[in-house]
Amino acid sequence: GGMAGFKVPGWVLPVLLGCILALWNFHPLLVTRAVEAVYDLLTSAPVKELENQVHSLLEKMGVPRPYPDTIDCAFVGVGMVLSFSMYWLIIRNWRRRSRKTLEDHLDKVLSKVELLQEELERLNREELLASSGKGEVRIFMEGAFDLMHYGHMNAFRLGRSLGTYLIVGVNSSDSITESKGFPPVMSDEERCSAVRGCRFVDQVVERTPYVMSPEYLDMIVEKYNVDYVVHGNDPCLVDGKDVYAEVKRRGKFKYIPRTEGVSTTDFVGRMLLCTSGHHDYEQPDDGGALHKSTEKLMSRGRSISRVSSEKAFTYHPSSRFNTKMSA
Repeated sequence: GGMAGFKVPGWVLPVLLGCILALWNFHPLLVTRAVEAVYDLLTSAPVKELENQVHSLLEKMGVPRPYPDTIDCAFVGVGMVLSFSMYWLIIRNWRRRSRKTLEDHLDKVLSKVELLQEELERLNREELLASSGKGEVRIFMEGAFDLMHYGHMNAFRLGRSLGTYLIVGVNSSDSITESKGFPPVMSDEERCSAVRGCRFVDQVVERTPYVMSPEYLDMIVEKYNVDYVVHGNDPCLVDGKDVYAEVKRRGKFKYIPRTEGVSTTDFVGRMLLCTSGHHDYEQPDDGGALHKSTEKLMSRGRSISRVSSEKAFTYHPSSRFNTKMSA
């Protein structure tokens, strides 16, 4: 609010200067009289008295002569106004055009990256199909997927790019509560519906356990004819053992990078810090502190998604290929 957000439209100065020039051209006598009036004002007795007082002050301060008079100051002021006007009309517009050129170039580069990404995904699918010797490659991945966000969508996109048919298991609320100590924000039905609505997902397996045993994973592979099980590049250990050890031994496991800069934990943390009681907590300065603070707050009945601290894939809002995949 206030003057901080006030912006002068770009057409104001050109129109103002145009009016002054038109007035000078069609009514030169009026302009001359205005200039003479300003000159009379600057050379009037009160202004001269003020000028003498300023000169006396400069002399007491030890400033060497000569001192500027009011006419000199007026010329400096006019020069500053003209300089600012030239900056506004020329340099500022030049910077705008330069920024627009860079933005257009960035869009073209991102479009090329998108095409290369799609081509790479197509080659990966063709390679997988050729190696499998059948018409489709079925991928399985699982998670809580609470408060669906673009990190989840990117995981689905990456998982789908590794095959032709994506099966997603959605962890049950009971198993999440048992493992984490608090339930998810969304119900089983809500989370399953959100996952099912993603265009990268072909099939949803409801109420999978948050911690999958090797036996359960074997059942999933056999029942749904899964070619590859996909998971993030963070370790998934239960009682010191890798949950995916058996599918890794069979050569049926593939990693995908997690999307940096987004997690359900941080989203819930932001919401909690915006409640009426947020003054009871000190807002963290960095993401790691926010993550820890949020987990503490959410132990009262909130939920988080499993995320990894590994850095691999960074999401950029202007990168359209992050959420797009060729058919």
